Amino acid sequence: MSIPQLCLAATLAERRKAEEALRASEERYREVIETQTDLICRFLPDTTLTFVNQAYCRFFNRRREDLIGSKFIELIPEPERTKSLERIAAAIKAPHVLTVEHQVLLPDGTHGWNQWVNHPVCGPDGAVVEFQAIGRDISDRKRVEEATAKLVHVSRLVMVGELTASIAHEINQPLQAILTNAGAASILLEANPEKIDEVKQILLDIRKDDARASEVIAHIRKLLRKRQFEIHPVQVNELIADVIRFVRAEGLRRNVIFETRLQAPLPNVNADAVHVQQVLLNLVLNGLDAITEAPKDKRRLVLTSSLLEPGEVGVSVYDTGRGIAPERLPKLFEPFFTTKPEGMGLGLSISRAIIEMHRGRIWGENNPAGGAAFHFTLPAQGRGLEPEAAPQFSAAG
Repeated sequence: MSIPQLCLAATLAERRKAEEALRASEERYREVIETQTDLICRFLPDTTLTFVNQAYCRFFNRRREDLIGSKFIELIPEPERTKSLERIAAAIKAPHVLTVEHQVLLPDGTHGWNQWVNHPVCGPDGAVVEFQAIGRDISDRKRVEEATAKLVHVSRLVMVGELTASIAHEINQPLQAILTNAGAASILLEANPEKIDEVKQILLDIRKDDARASEVIAHIRKLLRKRQFEIHPVQVNELIADVIRFVRAEGLRRNVIFETRLQAPLPNVNADAVHVQQVLLNLVLNGLDAITEAPKDKRRLVLTSSLLEPGEVGVSVYDTGRGIAPERLPKLFEPFFTTKPEGMGLGLSISRAIIEMHRGRIWGENNPAGGAAFHFTLPAQGRGLEPEAAPQFSAAG
């Protein structure tokens, strides 16, 4: 064999060896992909699937040959498809890793939830030619979140129910004033038609009482309404003032003095105002219950706000009750733990869940001078949750 022939044979041998190594590497890669419990797929910019692993096939109960060549957008409920396509278009225009959660159509006709991490695959010119996506089933987590949201709502209903007598008083008082003022205006006009200034003042009082009743009703509606978790910039001091106005009549009924020590100015916090008010309302109602047995001249509930370091806004509720037994302190925020004969034991555990959703902290302790104190913190604006317009959905991801 000539030297050129020997060189050609060696080159071919090396090429065959490289091809065999490549095939072995591809087989190992495919084996790794196929044995994953995560859902893995690749898709084109128009959402056409080019690869799916076994886990993907099992989850959707479809054969690989039926899935490849189809568009995964068809596996997403109709109302979410437009948003999904918009997310894909945005990731093509400005390539970036896209992490999303969205609903999917299950084989039995029901809906489940997937979380996907989509990685764009770019060609030589930098344009996105394909996406590789890794997903997992989060249906159970979403069901727990939905159940928790329902429980939070039920807890608000229970708290408002506890305040029924005080709410009725808060509404009846301005309504009675409106009725009285209207009668007085009518009598005044009949007796002295020329006294227009006095009538104007009475009408002004009626408007103020009407606004007060409307404010109470609006606050009740806000608390009772079933709603999604919505993050907006809010002022903690305003939330505290709203809660005190709401429970003021209940405090009077129980001979409790409300005292506030609010630091001002305070930075905004990004929070769901209704959910944070729910936490405050729960702590205030607990405080009112705790001081029921205290002498009337010692019944005081103190609410404070302050800027803590680093970048935290703190809120505290102090009562002048008997305090908390030391052995009960570690269990305060456990579900179904309660010191009240008729309590459900959910108020504090739900409060902790709400504060932790805001990336804050909550705890309780005894005051050295007597009574108990509950504190929670929320990150100041720029350090915690940022306002979110809506959940981001994508197709296969």
